[in-house]
Amino acid sequence: MGNRKSSHKAGAYSVTLPHFTRAWDLLYSGDVQLWSPVAGRYGFDKYGYGCRESDCDRESVCLQYIRAVYNKNRKYVDIERFKQPGIQIPVDHCFEFQRLISAGHELNQVAAAYQDHLVLLVLHHVKDLVVISAFPLVNLHTKRVIGILAAPRKNMTIIHCDFTPDLKQTAILFYSCSGEMRFCYDLYIYSNETTEIIKYVTLNHEVQPYIAFDPRYNWSRIAVANYECKKEGITHELVVFSLDECKTLQRSRLSLPTLFGSSRYNLLYSKDGTLLILQKLTEDRFGVTSYSDIYIFNSDHMRLFKYITSSLPGLFNICRVNYEPVFSKCGSYMRILDHKPNTEDQGVTVQIYQLPRIISLQSQCRIVILNSLQREADVRALPLPNRIMGYLMFKPQF
Repeated sequence: MGNRKSSHKAGAYSVTLPHFTRAWDLLYSGDVQLWSPVAGRYGFDKYGYGCRESDCDRESVCLQYIRAVYNKNRKYVDIERFKQPGIQIPVDHCFEFQRLISAGHELNQVAAAYQDHLVLLVLHHVKDLVVISAFPLVNLHTKRVIGILAAPRKNMTIIHCDFTPDLKQTAILFYSCSGEMRFCYDLYIYSNETTEIIKYVTLNHEVQPYIAFDPRYNWSRIAVANYECKKEGITHELVVFSLDECKTLQRSRLSLPTLFGSSRYNLLYSKDGTLLILQKLTEDRFGVTSYSDIYIFNSDHMRLFKYITSSLPGLFNICRVNYEPVFSKCGSYMRILDHKPNTEDQGVTVQIYQLPRIISLQSQCRIVILNSLQREADVRALPLPNRIMGYLMFKPQF
């Protein structure tokens, strides 16, 4: 079984679990009993995903993705989620969906975005090297297709899809070529009520940008890594951007190198939005080991709080379920994996860090309350006003 060690350093927690030869086997190996005491202590005790190298289903069903299969005979979309009951979504009432299917569109099996009760699917049609895309928006609570979002033009490559923190808009990052043969990365914001485009902005022309919504500001404020604006003299920087005003609010002055090949960025906010985490993943020249550099910023002033580095197996062998930092249910701790490929035991370490706290009485009370509860359902059962309930569940307050 191996020995479990726990050490405490100023503001940082490191837990070494029994040895595994593959980092992505660690949390999802079935040995939950070995990890549960530690995970429960810090609020990382949610499970429901089994991952094996031999039968990994990460491209169809895992913590980050769900699968959608269209049944032509019975005219419904079967939504499959790992270890959860399947949901059948009738589409006979949605004439636009039926029209697109009749016109030759095919449904992607992997959903483009999934948050709370909303799922964004992808319909695509390819003919004579022309690609047309559309995005059915599904409500799992009502079991209905509530609308179809259309790609603005033909031949637009889907880079990233996400729902805004208030679930009222959908954001889609496209890569495309304009009529002047100029390539660009454009972020489009759709209304989930009308399915119309309400805003779009060009984030870069050369290098893929990465975005994250500030959970405090509904849909109006995002962080952008690799943002470019020649007029403002900004090239491949990390910035905070206002979609309302279409201008940068804060700049980190951190120039991000143009990365090609097997390298990527990962950008996310802490649960309360006070911290912005930038993760850069870079493989070594042989693809055996990837290096994770994590920068933690104050999201309002873009001041760098902390820098963390760790190692992981080559990016070809892992997915975001394993390399992405995870926050505890109270939002005050962050978990990352650290793989030591050059040690004798090929061990994997779970690093648990206490995040820098923006001190306020409200946030401290939230941490104490959430640490005393086991499930989200326990929060909903509290006799509290909706606004306080939303605060405890990290819903937008502004």
